[in-house]
Amino acid sequence: MKHLHIVRFYRYISKLICLIGISACASLNAPLAKNIAQPNNRPVRNLTSFSASLRCMDNMLANAKRPRILISSTVINDLSKKTFVGADEMLLNAINHMNIKSGSYIFLDQSFSKDFGQLILLSPTEDQEKPKFYFRGAITQVDTNTLNDNVNIDLDFTNAPHPLTINNGALETLSPSFKKGVSIVSVDLHLVSYPDKTVLPGGSVANSMVVTNKAFGSGASGLIKLTGYDMSFSFNRVESIGQAVRNLIELGAIELLGRHAKVPYWQCLNIEPTNEKLENNKRNKFIATPNNISISKTQKMLSGLGYYTGQPNGRMDLKTHKALSKFQADKDLIATGDLNYDVYTRLVQESNDYPVNGWNHPDNKLTNAEFPSKPKTRTSTTKNLTISSTKTAYRINDVFTVNLKSNASGFLYCYHQSGDGDVVQILPKDPNMLFRVSSRYSRRLPDKNDGFILKYERENKAERILCALQDISEKAVSPFAGKYKPFSALPVKRLEDIPSKFSHFGGLKDWVMISKVADQ
Repeated sequence: MKHLHIVRFYRYISKLICLIGISACASLNAPLAKNIAQPNNRPVRNLTSFSASLRCMDNMLANAKRPRILISSTVINDLSKKTFVGADEMLLNAINHMNIKSGSYIFLDQSFSKDFGQLILLSPTEDQEKPKFYFRGAITQVDTNTLNDNVNIDLDFTNAPHPLTINNGALETLSPSFKKGVSIVSVDLHLVSYPDKTVLPGGSVANSMVVTNKAFGSGASGLIKLTGYDMSFSFNRVESIGQAVRNLIELGAIELLGRHAKVPYWQCLNIEPTNEKLENNKRNKFIATPNNISISKTQKMLSGLGYYTGQPNGRMDLKTHKALSKFQADKDLIATGDLNYDVYTRLVQESNDYPVNGWNHPDNKLTNAEFPSKPKTRTSTTKNLTISSTKTAYRINDVFTVNLKSNASGFLYCYHQSGDGDVVQILPKDPNMLFRVSSRYSRRLPDKNDGFILKYERENKAERILCALQDISEKAVSPFAGKYKPFSALPVKRLEDIPSKFSHFGGLKDWVMISKVADQ
């Protein structure tokens, strides 16, 4: 028995040595090398800041019924000689993601002569199909460490009148440090006509992104209960230059093809997933949310989309796993059945009709006969928009607030007028922006995050708010876009004149107005 224990002990030691130095033990247990080399994480679909924008463009092009056009590209070179990425494949991927439903811009993969950015067709297809346009471009700028800040602080507490202590031990020195480096990446793209090789008017874009590298470290030394210690830790975060190139190529493809197709492509760029800061905050919130809550919400969304039957229980059981796998497969994601932030975000988008399939609504024109001539609180017959005051009566110096609710998806606008004063837009605050809402959207207006208040300052003065919900279509745009700054006076005398301004900028689903007067 003692001999058996010794053998087991040496086997354990040999396995431990193998884990420390795998190459030395390959001949001892070769099949183990395959398992050790296996990654710990599952593969994921490459989702970028513009993945939702590409889907949005696909729907927009399909809705516009654009004809089939063949396009190709030259080699997208790295003129900076500082990155090693497959930019050509990134462009092809972006174009094909705008092509799933629309079939508008078909990439023609042929053998070309692409020297010096020129394109010559060497092996045409049997029916002599040739591209009508081609992309040319390059990674033109990678400036590393354009900003390099270093902060190092050395603190010595040995002679301090009140020394710091940790667990009754004196902290003698502390050395925190912070480092931040900033790099700039630029990509230039052009849309060129073939075979005359002329760059289309407006067919050039040059976009840049800032890539940061942040590092933080700290060291400390001292005594804890007569036992010496020396402690240090560090944190380093490096953003990807390669991923920045992919984002810039996708953005350039959206802009160039959107301009050529004459569709309002900017509406696909003015959406939440392109806001990096907002997306990071949402991702951190998702990570901090307990699993049972996230799974329960996921089950409710899957149920609403027809993938899950049963009551949400907050457990990743077999039924939930299968439903999630089916959803992933239907949406061209890797069907792992696992719940992560990207899958959760796609579920939210599909559940709220945003921004994947919101471009197929018909125009809904309003006539002048539908506009009331006198200011009054209007109740919507379709109940797409409802607005109500938070108080029954107001006095001087009171703040005017309303509760706003939308029962349908669309672009939301709200305007304010005090008495017979200027009409200004208050939601979104910038008239050049589009503010998309889903069904079941509600909020208080204004709230503490809006940065302004509506205050009663004179007796018998009406504070009025009008909100309008615009259809989502290729024509959808604010009638005041590109002309006025935030909170500037709009060229209308009454709030009631606002709805008629939308007749040539995409139809309205509904609009509603409320008017309240300060009594004393």
